[in-house]
Amino acid sequence: LLDNNGPPLGWFSDTDYPINSISIEHGDLLVLLTDGIEEAMSPAGGQFGRQRVLDVLKRNINLPARQIVEKLHEAVHAFHAGDEPHDDATAVVVRIT
Repeated sequence: LLDNNGPPLGWFSDTDYPINSISIEHGDLLVLLTDGIEEAMSPAGGQFGRQRVLDVLKRNINLPARQIVEKLHEAVHAFHAGDEPHDDATAVVVRIT
């Protein structure tokens, strides 16, 4: 897991961002998310959170990348029970082959 270490991309033209490196190997799954997924709100006011994201990924780890994205979006939509989202919810999933 990499934590965000700077302001959102594109907000400031002169921002320097730290560089993080990770090793990726055959079979790894690279998942990039906007904050709208972890910060999706339930009607009771709770956030979807990182643990729920990880739970969805673990349950669906063997599916093709496209289906993992679909499962993640289904889980977020069910969590906010049809309420209008407060933010965008974008996910990119890449299976390293």
